[in-house]
Amino acid sequence: MFGTAIRLVFVAVLVVALSACSSLREVSAPANDSMAQRIADLSALDDWSMRGRIAVKQPAGSGQSKILWEQTGETTDIGLTGPLGAGAINIHWVPDELTLVGADLDVRHRYIGGNAAEQFLAEQLGWQFPAASVRYWLLGIPNPGHQFEQEFDDAGELISISQLGWRVEYQRFAQVDEHLLPSKLGIQNTEVRLRLIVDRWSLGD
Repeated sequence: MFGTAIRLVFVAVLVVALSACSSLREVSAPANDSMAQRIADLSALDDWSMRGRIAVKQPAGSGQSKILWEQTGETTDIGLTGPLGAGAINIHWVPDELTLVGADLDVRHRYIGGNAAEQFLAEQLGWQFPAASVRYWLLGIPNPGHQFEQEFDDAGELISISQLGWRVEYQRFAQVDEHLLPSKLGIQNTEVRLRLIVDRWSLGD
């Protein structure tokens, strides 16, 4: 069995990274008049990784972990580790299969089907999360396959994205190569709240 805190964070991440690395430099949020081009550019970015820290609060409890998210096309690999390396787990997720591997390299769970991540969440927690949208939210854009709303401040800078019953709030952005990417964000609905701080982004060719 996984430690309670690690297991909670793992489940939340599913509900809710290497080539040359780039250090983070805080910049202004993307502006409203550049958002259409930003969505087009970042939707096409399919080789990237991020490393950071994540915390989750939900009715069943709370927890925190270090996170490494790697995205290569439609393949997602997520690594989670607790304090001092406790409870390390790895998730390998392709569109039709999700596999959870423990620190001992044993396969703990495997789910098959186009909604593999959602199957796992429903079984473990009994509530749904649009897991396939997280890869877009982490980049600071909505999932282009679904309707969304965006909120901007008086200066026209992005504050939040609301989509599929969830609100993604962006507190900070960083310049990574030619892109503006989130370095601090939150994802929440009426019951679940995630907070993520990105320590490093890495972008592929």
